[in-house]
Amino acid sequence: MSSPSAKVSTREPPAAFGYGATTTGVEVLPSGHIHANFLVTTASGRLVIQRLNTYVFADINAVLSKRRAGGGYLAGRGRPSPRLVETPQGAPSFRSGDGSTWRAFHYLEGTEGRDMATGPTDAYDAANTFAGYVTALTDLPAPRLIETIPNFHDLRARLARLDEVIASDPVGRRPAVARDRPLPSPRPRERLGSHGNRGSRCAHGPQRRQAVQCALCYR
Repeated sequence: MSSPSAKVSTREPPAAFGYGATTTGVEVLPSGHIHANFLVTTASGRLVIQRLNTYVFADINAVLSKRRAGGGYLAGRGRPSPRLVETPQGAPSFRSGDGSTWRAFHYLEGTEGRDMATGPTDAYDAANTFAGYVTALTDLPAPRLIETIPNFHDLRARLARLDEVIASDPVGRRPAVARDRPLPSPRPRERLGSHGNRGSRCAHGPQRRQAVQCALCYR
């Protein structure tokens, strides 16, 4: 989805965030699947600069406000989170001459992004990190966050859809995956409690390990 292009000028954004004069290198980070990601090396450290995808997220202001609120709250609770870089004017983003919107984060040194789990330990660490991320934002204070993608974090809706697919078995795979089916008891759903719908309390994050990789390297 991100499709970083070599034709994209990456000189303007670093300058907009106050790092133009000290930038010594720019390279594409190819793993980003929504935004176009660039690793920018400066004299005072490295940044990840993103060209935001306005096709997936039509309301960019909502995305920016949620990241600011969620990231600031996590930092206040001592949870590792990428630190947003503001422009010298205090803005969380920059709009370039071609109309694209950019934001920047301080690069989390010592991290390693992976597109796939390399084994059970990797899978466990990823699941544990996602759970910790959701739990840490449970009591995020008002105001209500804007839901940038409807039902994206609605666990109840996702479980209901899973039940529908299991019942209809549209591609005939139910016998082969019977061992992995959820228990028929309603208790797993009951345990969701108030955590069943994260749409208004959790800032949107792609369901990939890279989205919360920061938590793994500080464990």
